Amino acid sequence: MDSRRNWAGALIQQCTKELSRTTILKMSFAVKKLHKMAPDGEQEFKAEVSSISRTNHKNLVQLLGYCDEGQNRLLVYEFMSNGSLSNFLFQSARPNWYKRLQIAFATARGLCYLHEECNNQIIHCDMKPQNVLLGESFTAKISDFGIAKLLKPDQSRTTTGIRGTKGYVAPAIWCIQEDPVLRPTMKRVVQLMEGSVEVPIPPM
Repeated sequence: MDSRRNWAGALIQQCTKELSRTTILKMSFAVKKLHKMAPDGEQEFKAEVSSISRTNHKNLVQLLGYCDEGQNRLLVYEFMSNGSLSNFLFQSARPNWYKRLQIAFATARGLCYLHEECNNQIIHCDMKPQNVLLGESFTAKISDFGIAKLLKPDQSRTTTGIRGTKGYVAPAIWCIQEDPVLRPTMKRVVQLMEGSVEVPIPPM
């Protein structure tokens, strides 16, 4: 018990940013600090702990522990030394296509596990380059399950409001609206794909 308290105290003292690298006993960890300023912060914390603690796959970032003490909400992950896929793709020295394909395959394997293979299927709801992290050998792992949607074993689909990061809503979401009035014309679809018009947030 004392050992756990000491670790929690060390994490709380060292974690001063939303996401930071922490070293304890010569081991590096990534610590995500959730702030209670958001009304759904508590729900996000519980969703992330619940969803990730049920998973075990080489292409998912491993949750090593968490702190739920007073006002502190910390998630402790394995440290991914090469940062996010977003930074990797747009650095000055561009990665070759072989490495890009390896990352794509690894990400696909992680998603396949979430959707098909784990006990409770999980819909990530916020897939983007910033949420794919790279380890020492550039092995890709999916991270950030804060708004993940869990499916029951006998459930094949789910209905929910728009979730995820604004700006990453696929234009195709407009094409599957139940109300035909809301579906775009082909001209509008082309404009959306070309980026000549903004993709508005679909109705809830």
